[in-house]
Amino acid sequence: MKDKFATPKRNCWYKHERKDFAILFYIVVIIYLLSVLIYQESFFFLFPFFLSLVNILFGIEKYICNKDNKMYLHFFIDSFFWCLAGIIAVTLLV
Repeated sequence: MKDKFATPKRNCWYKHERKDFAILFYIVVIIYLLSVLIYQESFFFLFPFFLSLVNILFGIEKYICNKDNKMYLHFFIDSFFWCLAGIIAVTLLV
């Protein structure tokens, strides 16, 4: 995918480009942590959907700020696979 769409290599750490998305990210993290404290047995069911939501937020931020380097494609594809993993986990383990 890197060669096909000419996207740069994705780093391990994410740096927010807008404060709005950084605040939204931390709100989502706090909501996730509170939901894990409330529903302790569903930690593994919520985790893939949480990562999917975070990747969608990162992808939207990259799409708004940097449409040129097409880095948002990595985040959207990652969110699809995390959502798929969550659906498989829920259907197999329930």
